[in-house]
Amino acid sequence: MDGKSLVKIANKIRMNMKNKTLLLILAISMIAGFAKAQEKKQIYFIVDTINIEPNNRIVEVGKEGRWTSYVFYCKCLAPHDRYLTFSYKHTESKATIIKGKPKLNYISWKDLREIVVKSKDSFNDQYDFFITETLPNNKFKTDKVTMSFFPRSGGPDYIILKKP
Repeated sequence: MDGKSLVKIANKIRMNMKNKTLLLILAISMIAGFAKAQEKKQIYFIVDTINIEPNNRIVEVGKEGRWTSYVFYCKCLAPHDRYLTFSYKHTESKATIIKGKPKLNYISWKDLREIVVKSKDSFNDQYDFFITETLPNNKFKTDKVTMSFFPRSGGPDYIILKKP
């Protein structure tokens, strides 16, 4: 083997290593981009049932068993037959009650409704949604909630038994 052949072989090895290095960098970049795309965006909304008159509220807060629900008076999602509802389980709540409104970047009702309509059934996959609830005496509580999808009712869930 002469010197030129050795140089050609060495150049091929270098090119092969450069290609592998570039391929590795490209793969890492793609994986990092995919992981970033999978990150959920955090959004915050404030619910005030203390200072807003009942006839002007857009949301109702309800508690049943281990669940707290925020029911918005909006049938925003197709087939438009149930109210938009977010909820959390009391046993999983990490909220603390604080004095004074938390300094968070709250979105408007209009923005929330647009996000919900755009994301449809994938809202919980795309967003970590936090509701800050106004409490008496200038106290506030923030909880992470999820959109609840309750089955549609096809009619009454009972039957009338007649005597034979």
